Amino acid sequence: MSNPKVNTGIPSEDLYQDVVPIKVGKRGEITIEILPLSISDQKELGELSQALLKGLVAVNEKEETTEVSFLSNLFSAISDNLPSFLDRITEWEGDRPLLDHITNPQLLQIVEIVYAQNYEPIIKKGQGLFKILGVIAGYLPQMNSLLERSSQPSSDTTPSSDSKISSDEVGVKEG
Repeated sequence: MSNPKVNTGIPSEDLYQDVVPIKVGKRGEITIEILPLSISDQKELGELSQALLKGLVAVNEKEETTEVSFLSNLFSAISDNLPSFLDRITEWEGDRPLLDHITNPQLLQIVEIVYAQNYEPIIKKGQGLFKILGVIAGYLPQMNSLLERSSQPSSDTTPSSDSKISSDEVGVKEG
């Protein structure tokens, strides 16, 4: 028994992110493929980034920080974790580490591809979602006040004594 296809209105090929082939190399041309990050990889990279920033802040709080020492600590943290990052986005199986073949401008190109492939679409769609939620949130106070007014019983259901309506007008017979 086959599962029926559910029409989401989004073509399935739009949900698949292709790998991006790029040419790198400092002595000879090598083609590598930049793979999209899995959600798990994105989560781990986010946690790693937070840990790196916390570590940099902790080091900077302990010692007198200069721009040079901050940048030195930053570059050290990045270079220590770069091989792990490249392993997540490529399937390199060369005889030497991929870092031996990549120049700084090529690394920046790789980072731009990873950002455009994995984070930029999320940020763009997220901004649209936040705008929608903001519009909805803008109506919430008005909706709440309407609900409050409709749920409150009227303050007094008995007629006041200074009412101008006589019993004759209401149709009550005096007897």
